[in-house]
Formats: sequence, structure tokens, C-alpha cells
Amino acid sequence: MAPKISPVTTHESSSPLETDEVDLLSHGHNKTQRSKFMSFCLSVRLFLIIVITSVVLLTAVSIWLTSFVVNETYAMKSVNVIIDNINNKVVSFLSSQLLPAKQVAEEVANNYHYSYIDVVDSIRYYLFSKMKTFQITLVNLALAENGLNQLQALTWGLDASTQSMELVYAKKMPGENFLTYVLNKETGVIDRPYFLNLTKYPIAYVDYYIESKQLFKKYPNGAFGSVYQVINSSLQTFWTTPVYNRTDLSKKQRIGIAKVNIGLDMIAMFLSSLKVLDRGYIVLSEYESGYVIGSSLEIADFQYKRVNASDISTRNAGTIMKQVIETQVETVQFSTTVNGVSYLVSSSPFQFYNLKWRLTLVFEENEIKEGIIMSSYIMIGVTCAVALLGVTISIVVGYIVTKPLSKLQQDFKKIEILDLSNIKPRTSFFSEAKSIYSSLTDTVAWLSEFRAFLPDSVLNQLHRGMSTDESKDAMPNVANNKSQANLSESASMASRSQASESKVGESALHMNTTSGHTSSLNSHNMFKLGLSDKHCCVLHIHVANLEEEFQDSEELTSTISKLLTGVSTICKTVRADLQIKSYCEYSIIFADKPNGVIQMGLDTTLKILTALSHINATLVKNSHQPLRVGIGVASGVCAQGNVGNRQMRYFALVGPVVKRAKDLSLIALELGIPTAVDKASYALEKDNFIFRPVERYLQDNSISTVYELRSRNQISNEEWLYELQQVKNNSKYTEYAQYFDKLFEEGENDQAETGKNMKDFIGQFLMKYPDDKSDASY
Repeated sequence: MAPKISPVTTHESSSPLETDEVDLLSHGHNKTQRSKFMSFCLSVRLFLIIVITSVVLLTAVSIWLTSFVVNETYAMKSVNVIIDNINNKVVSFLSSQLLPAKQVAEEVANNYHYSYIDVVDSIRYYLFSKMKTFQITLVNLALAENGLNQLQALTWGLDASTQSMELVYAKKMPGENFLTYVLNKETGVIDRPYFLNLTKYPIAYVDYYIESKQLFKKYPNGAFGSVYQVINSSLQTFWTTPVYNRTDLSKKQRIGIAKVNIGLDMIAMFLSSLKVLDRGYIVLSEYESGYVIGSSLEIADFQYKRVNASDISTRNAGTIMKQVIETQVETVQFSTTVNGVSYLVSSSPFQFYNLKWRLTLVFEENEIKEGIIMSSYIMIGVTCAVALLGVTISIVVGYIVTKPLSKLQQDFKKIEILDLSNIKPRTSFFSEAKSIYSSLTDTVAWLSEFRAFLPDSVLNQLHRGMSTDESKDAMPNVANNKSQANLSESASMASRSQASESKVGESALHMNTTSGHTSSLNSHNMFKLGLSDKHCCVLHIHVANLEEEFQDSEELTSTISKLLTGVSTICKTVRADLQIKSYCEYSIIFADKPNGVIQMGLDTTLKILTALSHINATLVKNSHQPLRVGIGVASGVCAQGNVGNRQMRYFALVGPVVKRAKDLSLIALELGIPTAVDKASYALEKDNFIFRPVERYLQDNSISTVYELRSRNQISNEEWLYELQQVKNNSKYTEYAQYFDKLFEEGENDQAETGKNMKDFIGQFLMKYPDDKSDASY
């Protein structure tokens, strides 16, 4: 392997004195100059924008936060007011509906005690007046203790014959059956008998009488009974009052009860019509059992059966009621989230004598905070507008403040190269800037006097240094595209021999040394020069019949353009270095990766052949001969890098790989095959590609085999028949390579037999591929 050639820079080729001067200038330059990003981040203009914008945003956010807190507090107070108002309204209505039952029952009992009424048939009109006046559903005076078993009652019942609710009069007198009659709803006169006619009716053993006696143990003066569902009717409850022996009321000897029923359908209707904001609702349920009495929700089958509050599926009410019950607190207010919806829940007890119901209000928090959210959006919009205004103002202020600094920077750049004639006197509205401009004008006037004493060589050097600084970003592109910008010069360089390229490198190093002083001021910004060893793969493309085939300049131009476009597009795709040696010769270089470059080079070769096949198809269609193209592929280690000086650079590739690739392209043309690959590339990629040996090649006193690249060694599994054919073809090429290798092995004993087998094998190939020139040459 050739010794590594270390890159040589201008600093290394300069004298010690020049190096010290350059280091001093470079050190000063590096200490004062920042990157564009750092310059932007540490600029006064950005500082002013950030400060002013921060102040504006901080003020706007503070106002928004204050407004949000105040609005939220006010919204919660408003909700509490709404809760109190609804609770008071509901409690007032419930009391007004339940109180008549107590009043009527107590009045009936008192009227009996003081002998205004008696348990006789004439009491029917008295009871009828109570039914009409107080809109109760049942009034019953029953005597069932101390040997008594009689009652007089009015109620509403379903008439089986008409399927309508009728006013029913029921009585049980001593020695009579339990009899029922349908009354006229307007007058209370008996219309016809009702269907109930019982011979035995022990009043003391009916459910309501037993429950009444249980209630009297805890509430001696009367109490409300439990809520129950009447068949074919609404929910009802009743008030029961004890009836005493009126002969001696002081003893309070109970002989019966006065019972008044009241329907809860009016309560249910009232609650269903109650509006709790827009998306809230109310649930009234029994405290102990949890059964619903009424709600603003539409509850399925509520009219026909008892529904537990925890079983309500509408609007997550069941889950919320479970949480309320689990708190085990009578009065509670909390927030909860069910199925992604946040709720505010308020629950309080309703107590009326011995009744205890749970009154629960549920609000959606989003509805409560709609005003807050809307005001927040407005404040955010105002904040954004104010922030935008603040940024605009800060930009304007930053521009006004930093404009003098920008002008000073421009003037100092001109002072750097002593371009004093282009510095114009400046003035400003602001006192500070005006004072600075005045001092700068005086400084420029003094420097103009000193400038007259400087020699022209120094001034010219300063101008050249500034020009180099301004074009330093464009220098890499100029260096990389040097061969494309000067095609004729590149073609001349490509035709030089290996020794000439080495001389160019030595000349470049020498020119670095001799020209170091003239460019030393900006050497730290230039790319390094010199060659280094790298593993590479070189493709040399040679088109043989361009001039012979095309006599018309337009057709020649079009064909060359298509060829260049196709090759360059592929090179850009694979990021290869394309060097145009002439209109019919190109070199493509892959470097850096020892294994990957060869595979990439072979893949690129196949892509180029595909592109050339399309071009040739077009040429044949236009009655032209197809292009004869030979591609030589060689790989190995070579020296490569930039050579030249600061005025001219050339990317040099020095080594036997370059010549071998060029020779292989000529061998390919001679054999009439599209590609010729050296043995080094074949040895590393023989498992990934299909090769065929075609020739023997002598270089540097050694003989190696030349291979033709056929295709990628990959088999499609989509069609098994095609797979078998591919495997068969690949095995033929493998067998061909084995015979070819045996043909040149040392030893004479079996060489004749091997040659005969090779001849037979090639004969078979010629019969199958009669146009294969590489086989026919044998």
C-alpha cells in the first residue's frame, strides 16, 4: 500500500514569521467574530423584542388570570344562589302538596270527635266535599278496634267496564258486606254499584291499618306512610291520624284512623317541568330506599313501576346517585367526573314531619363555566392581539435603537479595508446616536489623512482579503464543481498519465508553499489541500460511436444531453462523485466505505445500463445504431484529495485503480459486452451479483481475470417457475466460471481434458447464445 500523503495547508507551507502573523490575525478574528446563530441570539434587537414582549405578555396574563379567578368565584356563587333558589322552590311546592293530606285527616278526626260527623251513609257528601276541595285521592274514616269493623271512604278507581278512572264510594257497616259504588263526579250521587262486593273485610288486618298502628307507636299524633305505586295509577302516600273514643277524649282510647291519600303525580309533573340551567337536572328520591319520587329526567317505565335512583341510566344519573349515597352525608356538595363529563352535585334532605326525602341537583361544570370559558377566549384573543402589538412595537423600537449600530457596522467594515471615500457623514434625531456619528465622522477624517501615507500594495492586499471573506461560503461549491465549469480543461487533465497526476500533486504542494504569504490573511477559512489514501470504487464509462453515428449536430447534442442527464441523475441519487473527462468519457467515484462502495458501484452500473437501454431504444426507433458503451469497474486503495493553490484547485485521484477502470472499459468495448469488472470487486461481491469470466488482464506484472457483470443475485419468490429458471441460469454461470478457472490452473496432466470440457461447454453456450461475442472469442 502506498504511504499516506498527509494534507498540507497554507500554514504548514509558510515561513515562521508569516505563520505568527497569520495566527495573530486568526486569533483576533476568532475572538471577535460569532456565528450567525449566536449573533442573532445575543443581538440588542432580539433583547428588546424579548423584554418588551415579556412585559406585555406578563401584563396580559396577569389580567387574564385575575379575570379568570374573579369570574370563577362569581360563577360558583351564582350556582350556589341557583341551588338555594331551586331548593326553596321545590321545598315550598312539596310542602304545599303534602300538607292538605295532614289537614284533611286531622279535620275528619276532629269532626268525628266532636260529633259533627258519624260513620254512617250520610257522611258520603262530607267526604265528597273534601275530595273536591283539596284534590286528594282518598279519604277514609275507619273504626276497627274495640270490636268495631266499619268504614266510610271515597277514592279514585279504575272502572273495568269503561276503562276510565271513576270516583268510588266504599263502605263497611256492621252486619253488611264491604260494598262499593260509582259516584257522579260532579254531585256525589250514587250512579251504579262498583265491582267490589266482599262478604268479609276485616279492617284491622289490612296493610294500611297495620302500618298506621306501627306509625302511631313512634308518632302518636299521626304520620305519613310509605310511598307506594298504585296499580294503573301514580305514586301515592298517605297521612294517618288516630281516631279516639269520643265519649271520653281525655283517655285517648284509639278506636280507628282517619286516613287521607295524596297522589305524587303533581310533584312528578312539577319536577319534570323544572329547568336546571340547560343541561342540569334534579332527582327527588326516598332517603332510606333510594326510590325515585320525581325527576326532571325522562326515566323509562317510571309511570308503571318503582325505579331506584342508582339504576337511572340517563345522563350518568345512576352513577352520580351512587356516589351521593356512598358519601353517607345528608347535605353534601362535590364535583365528580363520569364518562369524561365533569359534574357539580348538590344534595340536601327534604324533611316534612316524619317524611325524609333526598333532593339532588346536578350541574354540568362546562355549562357553569361557559361564561368563564367565553371570557377566557376573549382574554386570550386580547392577549394575542396585545402580544402581537407588543412584538410589532418591540420590532420597531429595536429597529430604531439598532439602526445606528447597523450603520456603524457597515462603516467599520469599510474602515477595515480603508474604503474611506464611501463613508458618508450621518446624522440622527436622537442625541446619543448623533454624538456617535459626529465622533465617527471626525475619526474618518483623521484616517483619511493617514491613508495617504500607506502604499498601494497594502491597500490592494486588504481589498483582496475582503473579497475572499465575502466569497468564502461559495468556495467549496467552486472547488467541487471545477471540472464541470471547465469541461475542456477537465478533459485535458483526464488524458494525463499516472505520473502526470503525481506531478500535479507535487506541483500543488510546491505552489502552496510559494503562494502562502499572498493568501495568509484568510488561510483559516480555506479548505485544506493535499492527498490521502482511501478505499474507492471507480466506474469508467466510455461511449465509442458518438461521432461515427451522429453527423447532425442537433442530434448529437440531444444524445449527449440525454446521456449526461441520465448518468448525472443516477450519480446524484447515490451521491457519487461524477467527473466528466470528455463528451464520451466519464468517471464515477465511490469512496470511504471499504465494502459498501463496491456494492454501490455495481448497483450504479446496473442502473446506468438500464438508463442506456432506454436511450438505445429511442435511437433504434429513430433509425440510429445503438450506442456502444463500455463500463469498467475497478476497486482498491488510491490517493485522492484537492491539489493546487487558492486560485486553482483540482480533485485528483491517483493510483492504479483509475488506469485499471479505464482499461476495463476498453476491454468491454472490445469484447462487445457492457461491463468489465476487476477481480478485486468480484471477490468481495460474488455472492451478491451474478458474474461471468470473460478475459484475462495483465497489469503491474500480474495477470487477473476480467468478469462481466450480469445482474443482481436475487430471486423473486412470486412465481416458482421463474425461480427455478433463474436458479438454473445462475448455476450455468457458476459452472462456466469453474471451467474458466480450471483452464488457467497450473498443471498439465488434466489440462487437455479440461480444455476439451471447456470447449464443449462453450459450444453449448454458443448454441444457446449465438450472439455472445465473448464466448465466440474462445
